[in-house]
Amino acid sequence: MKICKKCGSSDSYKDSSCRPCKKAGYAANPEKHRTNNAVWRKSNAEKKRAKNAAWQKANPGKCCAIAAKRYAIKLRATPKWFEEDLVEALYIEANKITIATGIKHNVDHIVPLQSDLVQGLHCLANLQIISKSENVSKGNRYWPDMP
Repeated sequence: MKICKKCGSSDSYKDSSCRPCKKAGYAANPEKHRTNNAVWRKSNAEKKRAKNAAWQKANPGKCCAIAAKRYAIKLRATPKWFEEDLVEALYIEANKITIATGIKHNVDHIVPLQSDLVQGLHCLANLQIISKSENVSKGNRYWPDMP
């Protein structure tokens, strides 16, 4: 066991800080850590992809649960006046842009379907085509007119 350089506790950890001190550091400067993580993911894309694939293979039940949860939320967020043909056309357009540019594009929910503060609708007015990298970096942490 190591001793934390910040608080002096003896805890099991890899670096020079214990888990509570690391969490406090993340909470104190979330933008710095978000930026550092984005830079690491970009420079280690293949490593991250392999790690994700290994986790998915080792946790098929969790993967199914995550997909089922998102699908259920999407169903609850779909209004009765849902424009299925127009939304489908948007997904087709995103695929065409991906093929034309060689850069993966996604259909993004402007106001996220899942968030602690708000739940957006799965409808044409709440969808936009953006690059996959923009969509991944955006996550569900940002939307227009965010409080």
